[in-house]
Amino acid sequence: MYDYGRLTANGIPRELHINKSLEVSNYNVSPRIKVQPVPLADKNGYEDRCLVACQYFVTREITLQQKDAVSGYMNGSTEGSCIILTALSGEVQVRYEAWQAWEEKNGVAVPVEE
Repeated sequence: MYDYGRLTANGIPRELHINKSLEVSNYNVSPRIKVQPVPLADKNGYEDRCLVACQYFVTREITLQQKDAVSGYMNGSTEGSCIILTALSGEVQVRYEAWQAWEEKNGVAVPVEE
């Protein structure tokens, strides 16, 4: 989705196709998940579990336990990482003060803070 400043063989920054990558992303949940989620937190209004992790990315499942507002999940910095949030069911409103996030039909991408 993002090349993190990679250059072509000619030393030119690679062209980004972020919107196209969001358009072709598969947002469907597969019933064939073969990993055992690792609980990370069960806090004020949400449950956070790690589904997969490697040196390049982490996929987490955050389950809201109520319909009311849940705040404080991501207070502070994005810690140098791009964060992509996807609602698998229902509706979610994301507030991010530092930047106007991309509003997509099925999710939102929060960029790396500089």
